[in-house]
Amino acid sequence: SALTCMGKSDTGVMGLKRTLPVKMENNDIMGEGITYSNVGSGYFDAQVYDSAAFYFERAVEKDREINDLIGLPTDLYWLAEANFKLNKVRKAQKLLDESKKYNKDKTIIMRSMNLESEILYALGNYKTSLSIFKQYKSLQDSMFNLGKDEIIQELQTKYETAKKEKEIAFLEQENKLT
Repeated sequence: SALTCMGKSDTGVMGLKRTLPVKMENNDIMGEGITYSNVGSGYFDAQVYDSAAFYFERAVEKDREINDLIGLPTDLYWLAEANFKLNKVRKAQKLLDESKKYNKDKTIIMRSMNLESEILYALGNYKTSLSIFKQYKSLQDSMFNLGKDEIIQELQTKYETAKKEKEIAFLEQENKLT
């Protein structure tokens, strides 16, 4: 397969593809959509963008069929990304615009800003591309700092807890001696 030729293992993708008939037989539409999305991701990671686009398109169809407003914006984003990699810039822009209507996931919102900047650059809209890229970097920095602040807070809490536990152990030991 194309994945094996590129030095990537295709066992995961092939295994996922083998589960599709079972999901179809059981009318597991959500399971089909998730599987199509995962297969698309495997092809995308292997840089086989035409196959990735094919499977993301199937995932989007299933998302729409069951009105999955969580999967739809993510699959639309990845379909836009695959189309951009295939130099289908206008199609990528249309898909990304649709994704943004539904998207609530902060990571995908951030990635969408970066992709939008790339699309606008490819279309020659350099000023807007730069503006959106700056917004993307600002959001990326904010999300990084939020994550860093959460880690610092967690470490501070662990430190304070350990300190109190040592103090309690010391007091208990002192009580035993008296």
